[in-house]
Amino acid sequence: RYSVAPGEWDSTWRPPLNGNVHALEVDENGRLFVGGEFTSFNGQPNTTALAVVDPATGALDPTSRGMVERRGSTARVIVRELEVVGDTIYVGGAFGHIGDGTTATRVYNVARLSTDTVAVDPTWLPRVAGGSVWGIGVDTVAGLIHLGGWFSSVDAQPNTVRIATVNDTTGALATTAPTARNSSQIDVYDVEAGGGAVFLAGSEHVLARMHPLTRTVLSWETSGYGNPWTYPAPWAGNGLGGDFQFVEKIGDWLYSGCHCNRRNPNAHWASFTKQFSDHIVIQAYRVSDGALVVPWNPADGGGIAGAFAVATDDRGSIWAGGGHKDGGINEP
Repeated sequence: RYSVAPGEWDSTWRPPLNGNVHALEVDENGRLFVGGEFTSFNGQPNTTALAVVDPATGALDPTSRGMVERRGSTARVIVRELEVVGDTIYVGGAFGHIGDGTTATRVYNVARLSTDTVAVDPTWLPRVAGGSVWGIGVDTVAGLIHLGGWFSSVDAQPNTVRIATVNDTTGALATTAPTARNSSQIDVYDVEAGGGAVFLAGSEHVLARMHPLTRTVLSWETSGYGNPWTYPAPWAGNGLGGDFQFVEKIGDWLYSGCHCNRRNPNAHWASFTKQFSDHIVIQAYRVSDGALVVPWNPADGGGIAGAFAVATDDRGSIWAGGGHKDGGINEP
């Protein structure tokens, strides 16, 4: 935990988790949901991979516990994504059951829970198979939930490898239209909904904006792409970029980051402007049309890992996490 100003780490706030954390979300009541690869919170039962924490004290909320499991498997239980919408929270990762440690509801790597009780909504049941969910994008206007990650199918239907769109009532597929990809673009690390479109962040070095149902490509951004003028184009790297690792909508802006840390005039290419630029590590785009915000170009390099996450505060500052070395980033 850090103070908003002056941005200092609070060394006293140390929730006793015994594994990695991949996702954080705050619900309507101000409680902090934590997802990751931990097996317990301070040895407490029913806290594998998902815990609800008091953000002020770091203590476990004793009233809300959801045991995430992979019954019949010795594989790791992982929660990679959390997305709060009203009084519900979408949970994505690698798991097969969520319950109270005694009884459990069968789910398939993604679930919708009540933020109040952490109980599973059994009426919403997409069947994600062959891997795990890494990103969830919620379009409350269209009633669509976009799922991205490393999976082979949803509901055993075609054209649902790595990316699928389901409805928000039952979790049934809303489309099976094919998603355009080049031969090297096989990974989807994150998805986001905004401006009537779905944004896909992944490999090979592409952030794509698509129609949510027809999968028509509306615009795209590339990092270190040698031939970015058409999409999908055969992969040809120029040694200047890396995969887009996250995409996050905050207000009217959409942020995405990549493991791309070499400042160069040809580092980034935007189909909206049809021009190269020297944007690296983290970029901002307009949600409405996906246009790159050219003047917003804060990063100055850093580790090869690049940016993995962003958040905002009540001052309008952007907090970026990852392998970069810059600070003091404001919203566009």
